[in-house]
Amino acid sequence: MIISTFLKDKIPEEIYSQFKCFILHPGPMGDRGPSSLDWAIWNKKKVWGVTVVEAHKEMDHGDIYSSRNFIMPEDMSKSMIYNSHV
Repeated sequence: MIISTFLKDKIPEEIYSQFKCFILHPGPMGDRGPSSLDWAIWNKKKVWGVTVVEAHKEMDHGDIYSSRNFIMPEDMSKSMIYNSHV
């Protein structure tokens, strides 16, 4: 099992082509791209989400396996939200 803690790291093709790899994206279904959780905090989103995406050649373009929304806490730091709600 390989786990990357950096959201910007891409899983190498030689790994995801041999093994099913999943990315935990800190954004609701349909949200793609970097800094998703930052964007939600900056824009004071009331509801946000997390989506499980299969690793793919292009970032954030794999099949979606699961998604769940949650109420954004108002008094938590980004790391606290990521480590609890995401």
